[in-house]
Amino acid sequence: MIAEQSIAQRTALCSAMSARLFDVRRIMGLSQANLGELCGITRTRVIQIEHGGVRLSPCQMGAVLLLCLANRPAFDYLIRAKVPSADYFRYLQNREAGLLPDLSFSLPRGLREGFLSTLKPAGSGKLVPPPKAEKQRLCEALLPHLGALRGTLRISQDRFSAQCGFSRVRLIRMEKGELPLTYTQACAVLFVALINERGREYLFTRRVLDARFLCALEQCPHPDGLPLLDWAAHPSLFPDYAPYFLPAGGTDETKTLQ
Repeated sequence: MIAEQSIAQRTALCSAMSARLFDVRRIMGLSQANLGELCGITRTRVIQIEHGGVRLSPCQMGAVLLLCLANRPAFDYLIRAKVPSADYFRYLQNREAGLLPDLSFSLPRGLREGFLSTLKPAGSGKLVPPPKAEKQRLCEALLPHLGALRGTLRISQDRFSAQCGFSRVRLIRMEKGELPLTYTQACAVLFVALINERGREYLFTRRVLDARFLCALEQCPHPDGLPLLDWAAHPSLFPDYAPYFLPAGGTDETKTLQ
């Protein structure tokens, strides 16, 4: 049976992520304004969340997780803290309930090199964080691919919209081109796509993502100012992560983290 997630479980996860927001922001060395800019959340909202006044919405949580995914120390922190749990990754990766999720979200070498060689700027100048116009371009570029991306993941509109944190009605209208994608929604969609192998291949073979956007998420750690394209928890964390979330009666011999 494919893993599911209830509304109550999603709400609990949003609360847990909200409680960790201050920690992950400090790990990434971001101000409240910086984090809000990269996730499409206002600084005021970030302050309210960090002080416990409100919690992240499911869509905002997806945007924050995308940012953490691109920054290994922050992602490792979340894996170590068991937030999100293996159940959540199973749900997003559309895996059977008895399987552990894949925590290695790297691109195949050929696809990675092709992406970097195509998008490396002329004159080898360093890429800069994307301005508002670049964020808008990303939203416009991703919008017409929503239906095909969902088809690539082989899931229904109900499941995909729930995974991304917005309503099925809104997804239907976006797939028809009747509504735009907001930046936060785009980030949530990208998070769901990037942790699925088929989703990653779709995004990169069709050049939906832009190197400047990824560089901004990863804080430009590459000496040439290009993104690393290696979104994975540190392998040393896998043994601690796996036993904690094995189903009752399960054994390591029948489960994989890949």
